[in-house]
Amino acid sequence: MSENLIKLFHHDVTTRGGAQMEALKLFRQIETHHGRDRAQAIFRELSKPLSKARANELKNWALLERYDTMEKPNVAALARQIVEENAGLPEEGQLTPRYRPTLPTIDKHLRNLLRERQEALRGETWEGPTSMRRFNREWNEWIETEINKSGSSDI
Repeated sequence: MSENLIKLFHHDVTTRGGAQMEALKLFRQIETHHGRDRAQAIFRELSKPLSKARANELKNWALLERYDTMEKPNVAALARQIVEENAGLPEEGQLTPRYRPTLPTIDKHLRNLLRERQEALRGETWEGPTSMRRFNREWNEWIETEINKSGSSDI
């Protein structure tokens, strides 16, 4: 089916045909950017039942996204928020991979996630979330460092 023809369809995903069309559109977008083999692999992976390890990875990515979207990122503040929110959630709805961890445990876990992400970004192996806000913040810090290294305050 041609890309132009696919663009004509705007079905509701609550119908079988609409869901198939939206899945096809998404597949084509992924195929365009990553190739057919990778697109097929993504769909195969996502169609499997969610493993405990994958569920934990997604929970960790959600924690990183929350950190990235904070106006002033603060691990301790986020850890306190998560402890409060986890207190009212059932075991299957916990925001963290473990059931109701303590404040120090969450704080350490967040710091480890941030360190692991930073190392993977340096090694260009990271596939999880990063935000433009985080990117811009780090870019600005890098620019400041470079300016200070050169000894110049003019740009």
